[in-house]
Amino acid sequence: MKPRAFISYCFVFICASVFFLFFSFPEEEAAARLSKFLSTVQSDDFQLEIQSVQPGLPNRLTSDRTALIIGKETRIVPDRFDLFFNPFHLVGAEKKIRFKAVLNEGRIETDLHLTQLNPLNWSRIQLNLSGIRIDRYQYDTELARLTINGLLNGNYMNSGNDPATENAAGEGRWVLQNASIKIGNRLFDRLNLSTVEFPAISCEYRYDKRTITIDEILARGPMINLSAKGKIDLETPLNESRLSLQGVLLPDSAQLSGFSSVNRIRSKVKDIKKKGIGFTVSGTILHPKIKI
Repeated sequence: MKPRAFISYCFVFICASVFFLFFSFPEEEAAARLSKFLSTVQSDDFQLEIQSVQPGLPNRLTSDRTALIIGKETRIVPDRFDLFFNPFHLVGAEKKIRFKAVLNEGRIETDLHLTQLNPLNWSRIQLNLSGIRIDRYQYDTELARLTINGLLNGNYMNSGNDPATENAAGEGRWVLQNASIKIGNRLFDRLNLSTVEFPAISCEYRYDKRTITIDEILARGPMINLSAKGKIDLETPLNESRLSLQGVLLPDSAQLSGFSSVNRIRSKVKDIKKKGIGFTVSGTILHPKIKI
């Protein structure tokens, strides 16, 4: 075959491939196949719903019709969802697929490490969050309604123990930077603490056998310092998960007199300056109970 004819055939093949990918690609069928492919790494607690995908060069599938469903009651819709598959990462003993999503001006990146593709069997999962904006998220407790703002960063690494079951163990950390919490409570209004700010709120945790062990929650601010630890026993649905947390709230010196003047606090805490105000959190995620 002459070189000119060979180049012409190659050009026609490339044009036909591009036309198929971008004009005749079966978007919904591909999404259904991808959802089925990923079904083994999902559970009743976390599900990924993909309705349509489009090809992207050189090795990417992208979707703007994807939702992460948490516990069947919370639906998170990213602005964009991408799946990357490097052919060189799909051979060998351990294979890797990368997911990226854009959410509230931030990014979610997940590396899924596989031991085999058919059927899908995974060994490790690594998740990273960066710059996700939390804007006026409301959480109701019996003490007050909390309205939370900040910038969320974090990571989670699955250790690969018993990966085929929900007993897979892992550990992680998240940080809410520039946190601002509005507290809808008359007591805090009286103490001039209707809004509390923290440069950062951090949480270090471990997961094993449907239990999240919180090693430390730490928040240091100009008005209040707070620390806590405990565990969360996961249930289905997730908002019925059981809380068991203990912590200490230590007001800044400028706030001590205000807290000391509250009868309910003064009757239970003798020396707020040295010991702080101890508290517990029990109940469920949907109905938490906070006690001093």
